[in-house]
Amino acid sequence: MYSVSLWLSFSAVMLLVIISIVLQQYKSKLVKTLLAQIYLAIFLVPISVYYFGGFSVISILANIVAIPLVSFVIVPLLLVCLLLSYVGLSFWIIPSLVIKLLIAYLSFLTSYAGFIEYWSYFSFFSLIIIIFGIILVIFPFSNSVRLLGLALCLVFLQSSENTSQKNQYFRVHIFDTKNQIVLVEENGQNILYISSKNLANDYVLSNTLGSYLSLVGVKQISYMIVVDADDDSFNSDFIRQIVPIKIIITNLKTEKPFQKCSYKNSFNLSQNTKVKLLSNGTSCFISIKYKNEEFLLIDNSNAKDQQQIYILYNRIINPSIVISPLVIDTKFFKPSSEYLIYTSDQLLNPQAYKNTNIRVFDTYANGAITITVYNDGTLKIRSLFKKY
Repeated sequence: MYSVSLWLSFSAVMLLVIISIVLQQYKSKLVKTLLAQIYLAIFLVPISVYYFGGFSVISILANIVAIPLVSFVIVPLLLVCLLLSYVGLSFWIIPSLVIKLLIAYLSFLTSYAGFIEYWSYFSFFSLIIIIFGIILVIFPFSNSVRLLGLALCLVFLQSSENTSQKNQYFRVHIFDTKNQIVLVEENGQNILYISSKNLANDYVLSNTLGSYLSLVGVKQISYMIVVDADDDSFNSDFIRQIVPIKIIITNLKTEKPFQKCSYKNSFNLSQNTKVKLLSNGTSCFISIKYKNEEFLLIDNSNAKDQQQIYILYNRIINPSIVISPLVIDTKFFKPSSEYLIYTSDQLLNPQAYKNTNIRVFDTYANGAITITVYNDGTLKIRSLFKKY
């Protein structure tokens, strides 16, 4: 139900049905069919740009040749060859040559008129404006209304930027989900820290993660770090339908190429951001240092794994903010630690950290939480349900 391809197909069929009614005024079925195909291709361009970051003109160029060739040459030839075969005559090579010619033409188009990447930021608001404009142009309205539609379509040629990220240099978004999802963003680079249980939940991926990625304009996941599996494995096919993934980091088993979560595979997200992978071979904690702020992301490890991580990496971490799906040992907190973000669908026991100076935010009471560090070093915490 949540596949982009499904809804693209639905939109295409719906528009073809409408166009077939509108274009009854044309006597030529060939002209009507070609116009319907061209209108359909134009209608799907903004949708394709919004979901995939680009579009293709192959369908228009291909159908101009393919539809007449199939309708008036290939199909009649096949019918004639079928009838002749009953009297012992075989001329199948003739339609075969025509089909090969068509395939060569389509291959040529694929090579030289393939996917065209969009040159700017394309928002959902732009998508709505352009689709409305196309409808005004295609359907039989007055010339003045069609001119208005054409003006709306010019939004497609705009050169804009994602204003949701304009003044936000570094951002951590903690999703309000049963199992952990954390998205770290900085200047077009990002890290998705996600429980493998969410990778098996199509609803969460489509409606929670997918909707947020569209809202903030994320077109690709730079690093996806997968943790927390019941059967020590996961499948990433569905999430790849939502957003492309460049690198997977995990200690779990998967059918795709991946990097091990190991300290030696630590990396820099940018010149300002260093990422340390903290692992004992099973768990995968990550430490993210940006300017004066250090974030420690903890997976759903048991007490034994937590103890091993602490012994191995205690000297090299100094988190100011800890993000965890479970109640962790207070020894992970340092004198500089200020906040704990508790991600769970259950209320946190208020007595758990009563003897610390840590301020606790939980997604159960606050909903999704966003932490933003601005260019001047100012830190701001925002909650879906509450204001701070």
